[in-house]
Amino acid sequence: MNAQVDALKTRILLVPLLQAALLLLYVVLVWWLRWGDVPSALTGCLIGLVPQIYFSFRMYRQAANDDAADWLGKAYRAQLGKWLMTGLMFYIAFTSGHSWDTLVLFIGYLLTQVTVFFAHLTVKR
Repeated sequence: MNAQVDALKTRILLVPLLQAALLLLYVVLVWWLRWGDVPSALTGCLIGLVPQIYFSFRMYRQAANDDAADWLGKAYRAQLGKWLMTGLMFYIAFTSGHSWDTLVLFIGYLLTQVTVFFAHLTVKR
């Protein structure tokens, strides 16, 4: 059972680490190839990364929880918190008065979100 908990914790921590690596890669590419506004790229990636860190932290603490109903309830609450944080961060970004490069911002956000779907491919079974 302990090995399963350790494997789950590894998967939970892997997602934000991959997102952070992708953030760095995307921001450097935007800067180097002059695709657009670097602050927009950074903001888009951070809007995806910060709520994921919150979610991962909440789920990491529940990794050893054996009560399925309790675990699922906490997973739902953590996901709701993640969605609320994401919406709030987009609201703050677009009402800040800064002229964002919206395409670059949304591509950065979407790249961090796609990482969640492919993170399980990096863990050996």
